Amino acid sequence: MYRFTFTSVLFLLLALSCSPIERQPVVLVEDETASHQLWSVLVQENPLPDGITLSTSGDSSIDTSKSQRVIAHLRIFHQKATDSVENPLADSLLLESTYYVPVVPFWDPRNNVALNRAEELPMLPVEEVMLPQKALSVDGLRIDSPEYPLVEKSFLELTWIESAGATTAAPAVVQAKDSLSRWFTRLSNRTEYTDISSPTSSSDSPELVWIGGVGDMMLQRGVQELLIRNGKAGMHTVFQDTLPVLQQQDLLIGNLEGAVTRHSEPVPKSYNFRFLPQVVPWLREAGFDYLSITNNHCYDYGSLGFLDTLHYFEEYGLLTSGAGRSPQEAYTPVEISIKGIDITVLSAAAYPQEKNGFDGRSQAQVTDSRPGIIFSGPRVLEVLRRTSSPDSIDIMVAHGGEEWHSSPSKEQQQFYRAGIDAGADLVFAHHPHVLQGMEAYKGGLIAYSLGNFIFPGMYEMPYAEESMILSAGFYGGRLLYLQPYPVNINHRLISLAPPNSPILPRFLELTRQLN
Repeated sequence: MYRFTFTSVLFLLLALSCSPIERQPVVLVEDETASHQLWSVLVQENPLPDGITLSTSGDSSIDTSKSQRVIAHLRIFHQKATDSVENPLADSLLLESTYYVPVVPFWDPRNNVALNRAEELPMLPVEEVMLPQKALSVDGLRIDSPEYPLVEKSFLELTWIESAGATTAAPAVVQAKDSLSRWFTRLSNRTEYTDISSPTSSSDSPELVWIGGVGDMMLQRGVQELLIRNGKAGMHTVFQDTLPVLQQQDLLIGNLEGAVTRHSEPVPKSYNFRFLPQVVPWLREAGFDYLSITNNHCYDYGSLGFLDTLHYFEEYGLLTSGAGRSPQEAYTPVEISIKGIDITVLSAAAYPQEKNGFDGRSQAQVTDSRPGIIFSGPRVLEVLRRTSSPDSIDIMVAHGGEEWHSSPSKEQQQFYRAGIDAGADLVFAHHPHVLQGMEAYKGGLIAYSLGNFIFPGMYEMPYAEESMILSAGFYGGRLLYLQPYPVNINHRLISLAPPNSPILPRFLELTRQLN
């Protein structure tokens, strides 16, 4: 009996010694990771599997010698574009990409900086850039380029811990490692992390929306003949090297000074401008998406010419607003979406009565019984307040100010600033026929006058042949890049100004005076 009992006990002890000990699986998390906001949101949205103890690396209650076994290590680490991290025992998952940009005042003539000089400038995450600052490209690259260099990426790294000398793992450990692996794979297969990171978190580069604006366009005095008679060749003749700049804009806005009509009965005024319908497709081909007509020439051929203009815009796919057959139509902004960003555009007139007696408010303003345009006032601001959003790009196009003045009038400043107060992010304006400066106002940008753009016969007027294409690059509804392209007008033809041209320095000096 004694020998049997001893032998049984001996065999039992041997069996126990050969069986794996059930040890509770533990995943260690770095102290810094445990306190990281990304980690907090990640595990809240994606809880770790059951059966796993989660502990920080400094937790003294973990006893790995007896009842617990560390199976993996999780940490969040940050990596610059020039860093390289190699760990054959680790898997990593991109959580967030933070794009940094060098910034300067928006009136600074620079638009680019070399990478080796970028750190000499203030450096901000793109989400923190706000006027009166603008971002510069780096070595000719902007944040939408896959090769953009100033990116910090945040990764979640999973490192598997191999136990020295272990031959057989306990079932609980095997199950825990399998469930943790599936959890990490599910995270890796997700394409969006909108709850745990910025909009730039995916592996794709962020997208920019480019909004371009130009000033007054008058197509008589031989311009429309060139475009209609010579087609594409005529378009290249008129626009020359400005054409690639115009066509690369995601949304290009201009101001058409005249009626698109075959109606030949002008209203009494000093100048009447009329364009043939065949010219409109060539403006579309040149890159124009939106043409404002809330100006002092839209009624040059009366209500018939005005209605014809609306008709031909619709026929050829040109957008406009602030003009309509009824007040309801005229006060409805254009609403479009580009690259997933909502954009609204509303045009409004703000020009004074002309010296020849033409009064747009009484002769061209829309009423219940007359088609026409809208004028500056409380209703325009109410529409902006109602239709604008912090997440959209909201644009007001205005035709106002005093002709031949290089500084904005008090009335201009009051109305354009009120447009920003009501929700506009950007004001493109014209009417003075010369350039006026830009103003950064409460996070919005006002271009008080973009001057003439296509306007033959202005060579005798000071500064009237100095023009500008203003291109604003928006990221996530916020203005990030600002690129002015100075343009020379040579009677019927326009071209980009040479580097030594005085146009850009003068424009930027007018801008500095306003800020």
